[in-house]
Amino acid sequence: MVFVYTPFENEAPQWHKALSRYGDRITNWKPVFEKIAKDFALMEMRMYDSEGKSGTEGGWKPLSKNYAKWKMQHYPDRGILEMTGAMRRASINPKVVIGKTQLTMTIEDKKAIWHQRGHASPTRLPQRKVVSLTGYDQIRWFKWMQAWAVDATRAPWAGAARRGEQ
Repeated sequence: MVFVYTPFENEAPQWHKALSRYGDRITNWKPVFEKIAKDFALMEMRMYDSEGKSGTEGGWKPLSKNYAKWKMQHYPDRGILEMTGAMRRASINPKVVIGKTQLTMTIEDKKAIWHQRGHASPTRLPQRKVVSLTGYDQIRWFKWMQAWAVDATRAPWAGAARRGEQ
């Protein structure tokens, strides 16, 4: 499952408008994206520890009675979305690619996308979002970008930041 964070694309028009003064002049956002990538890993850890309650959905849907019984017998003490722990590990340690204007984090577990979207075949799998950014998460990231932009344009080396030499 791939999570691409591009704050200057159409999916975040309010961000683009608010940062466009800076976004057009600063071509290297890597320092902020590094901070966001670390925060993403912590957010994912909180998602699993809270069984989805730290996201926007108020918690992951409970397991069906039959499946919960089977799982308790075969994988006792494992939470929702944690049968073997592989998806949790992949979510907390995503493959991170940081570009100057884009951050890509890939959760390298094929099951993650099925849970993120829900799945109908071969059996019904309810949606349990693995990635769920709250409004607070988005605002926090925006403030980090804003602070970086202000610092980069005020610093003596601002010209280097704008040219992507950071």
